Amino acid sequence: MTNELPIGESKTTDETMGNSSEKKTAVSFSNIQIREYPIIVGDNPAIMTGTPITIDWEHVEEFDCSIDDYEQAKPKPRNMLELRLPARNRDEILKSQGFSLKDRQVGKKAANTTRRQRRRTSETMNLSIVQESIEKAKRAALNATIYRSRKQKEREFLKEFISKSPSVKPKTIASTDFTNDTVDFTTETVPEGS
Repeated sequence: MTNELPIGESKTTDETMGNSSEKKTAVSFSNIQIREYPIIVGDNPAIMTGTPITIDWEHVEEFDCSIDDYEQAKPKPRNMLELRLPARNRDEILKSQGFSLKDRQVGKKAANTTRRQRRRTSETMNLSIVQESIEKAKRAALNATIYRSRKQKEREFLKEFISKSPSVKPKTIASTDFTNDTVDFTTETVPEGS
């Protein structure tokens, strides 16, 4: 005796009742819907030369057919090399769709601009850690020297506020962190009626 079930069948056990039951589950497809979308000027910065293309949001035609007919008529899948379109072919496709030279040049310029921005962002990402460290050191130096009296006044103001507040009792005051411009207070909530 084997535990294998035919495809599409599953066995479930109701552990509380001790019963076992078999359910047949199957998935089937009968018809598919194919939509055609117009090709328009795109903005994909991965295109190194020429104008990028993409499809529009609105479809122009819609076809219904059975899954069996589709499987028999569908073309062989293309590999990545076959999916690439040279710049000249993309340009011809856009021309045949009625796009002017100016439209195609605007698309090319948008893709080039986006590509340059991404390259610049990628290059400056490496410098961000250094820039953050410089900013923290600068802020700490300013707080310890030029802004020192302002920070002291801020602490005095906060001491008065906390001492007047009945629900907040300060444990420690004046633990200042100069790296991020904050004064840390540890507070404890006093229950009402105490």
